[in-house]
Amino acid sequence: MNKVSFVVLHFGDIKVTQKCIDSILQLDKQENISIVVVDNDYLKTSGEREELQRQYQEERNIEWVQIAEDIGFSKANNEGYRIAKEKYSPDYIVVTNNDIIFPQKDFIERVEMLYEVYPFEVLSPDVVSSDTGQHQSPIDVQGRSLRQVDYTIWMNRICLKLFPIMYPLLQRNYDRARNQNVNVALSERRDDVVPCGACLVVAGKFVTEEKMFVPETHFYYEEYILHERCRRAGYRVVFEPSVQVLHGDGLATKGKNKTEKQKLRFVMEETVKAAKIYKTLLQDKDQ
Repeated sequence: MNKVSFVVLHFGDIKVTQKCIDSILQLDKQENISIVVVDNDYLKTSGEREELQRQYQEERNIEWVQIAEDIGFSKANNEGYRIAKEKYSPDYIVVTNNDIIFPQKDFIERVEMLYEVYPFEVLSPDVVSSDTGQHQSPIDVQGRSLRQVDYTIWMNRICLKLFPIMYPLLQRNYDRARNQNVNVALSERRDDVVPCGACLVVAGKFVTEEKMFVPETHFYYEEYILHERCRRAGYRVVFEPSVQVLHGDGLATKGKNKTEKQKLRFVMEETVKAAKIYKTLLQDKDQ
C-alpha cells in the first residue's frame, strides 16, 4: 500500500490549522496517512504553541515540529519534508499551507489513480479560493525570463525608494491585483506548469530529493524556482483539475502585520530578495 505524508505549515490562527488537519483526518485510507505539522509561529510562547498540539494528543500519526526562529517558508517546509521522509518513508508527500482544506474524501485515491496512468514528480491540484471560487493553480504556464525578473527587481526597488510618496497608488494597485484572476484558469490536465505553492504533491523520483525547495527563499518565487529545478531534472510537473483543494486565501497570516502599509513594504522587500535568488538560478548554467 502506498504511504502518504502531509506536511502542514502552521502559522497564525490555530483554528485555521485545525480545519486543515481535521480535513486530512477525514480522508479515506487513514491507515496509510501520516501528518507532520511544522509550527512556524516562532513568536508565540511555548504555552500558546502547545495549545494546538494538545488538541490532537490522541492522534498517533501526527508528528510535531517547532521552529525556533524566523527561517521563512522554504526552510520550514524543508524541515517538515525531511522529517516525513526519514520517519515515514512515504510514496507521496503533500506539502500544504495550513489554510488548505481537503474536501474530497477520496483525495489520495485520485492522486494514486492519476500517478498510475500519468506518472508525475510534482502534482499541482486545482486550488480553489473558498471565498471567491477563483481557481488559483497553476500560477503560470511557463517560467519567467531574465528580462522579466530584472524588471521585477528594478521596479520594486524604485517603488521602495519612493514608498512614502507612492504608497497610496501602490496599495490601490496591489489590492486590484489581488482581486483579479492573475492565475491561469485551466479546465484540462496540463504538463510543465508553474504550480501554486499553497498545496503540492510530490512522488516518484522527487521523493528521493533531499529538500522540497532549493535554493531556499524566505518568501515568494518558490514556485518559479521549483519549476526551473524540475525542468532541468526532467521532472514532470502536472496540473490536474480532478484533484481539488480549497484555499482560505491567507487566513493564516491575516492580522500578522500591524498595518497594510507594513505588509505591502514586506511583500516588496521579500520579492526583491527572492527574485534575485531566482535570477542567480537562471544565470547558473551548471546547475
